[in-house]
Amino acid sequence: MTSGYIRATLVVLALGFLSACETPTLMPTYPELTWNHLTPISFKAGSVEIADNYVAPLKSPNLDHEFPITPEASLQRWTVDRINATDDTLRRVRMTILDASVVGVPLKTKDGIKGLFYKEQAFRIDATLEAMIEVRDDRGFVKSSARARVNRSRTVPEETSPNALDKIYFNLLEALMTDFNVRMELEIRKHMGGDLE
Repeated sequence: MTSGYIRATLVVLALGFLSACETPTLMPTYPELTWNHLTPISFKAGSVEIADNYVAPLKSPNLDHEFPITPEASLQRWTVDRINATDDTLRRVRMTILDASVVGVPLKTKDGIKGLFYKEQAFRIDATLEAMIEVRDDRGFVKSSARARVNRSRTVPEETSPNALDKIYFNLLEALMTDFNVRMELEIRKHMGGDLE
């Protein structure tokens, strides 16, 4: 065997060993955002329905479709966990999702040589949740209603990895849903007390 052949074989073996040692990049997992640990908000009604009036654009500048859990799905889950119908009347509770949007807004950064020395904020995330809850009688007339709207924003630095961005999205949604939960319960108790158990 020539020394060149031996060297080439050793290089191939070393590369194979190194590639076998590489740890694959793992996609992070996130807990479900649930609300069933809280006392349900119970209405004197026979059923609960969800009307989803928000249509996700699924393209830039919207980012809601890129979240590990979409804001829209989170509002639906909140309704299932928190809103309860407790009797057999023909009255029904309707939760209408009006807005569950997240928009990315580019931010101005330094150009040229100066830009190389700064890690700046690349864009801002503006997130909004808005929904309305109504109790309707057997003829479909609204007996009482409450509406809640919450907003949160945060900036994202340049060179943020996809996994780090997913974590930012999740943390933002968790904070936004916490805001929504508090605001909507306050509005329900303020405006819909006569229809609560």
